[in-house]
Amino acid sequence: MKPRSTPLGTFLDETGAAPELELRVRVDVNRNHCHLYAICEQEAPEVFSLSPDGRLEYQSQPPAQFREAVRQAARVCPMQAISIEERLRES
Repeated sequence: MKPRSTPLGTFLDETGAAPELELRVRVDVNRNHCHLYAICEQEAPEVFSLSPDGRLEYQSQPPAQFREAVRQAARVCPMQAISIEERLRES
């Protein structure tokens, strides 16, 4: 049986160029696990911050340029309360 293949044209736009793909990052914090140590704020202050009243505020869809900082924040969270979803999206 011959393997199936996808024609190259399927991946190209009308100009014959491959579409640009943009990495989208989605962040979620499990507030039941979060103990507000603010280590995430130290690792990615553009995304995470503690409000004056002690609540964690964060961008659920930060710009892709902060992806590595968000990954590091999730890695070092002592409660492992941060989850990240990364997807490629055609722009």
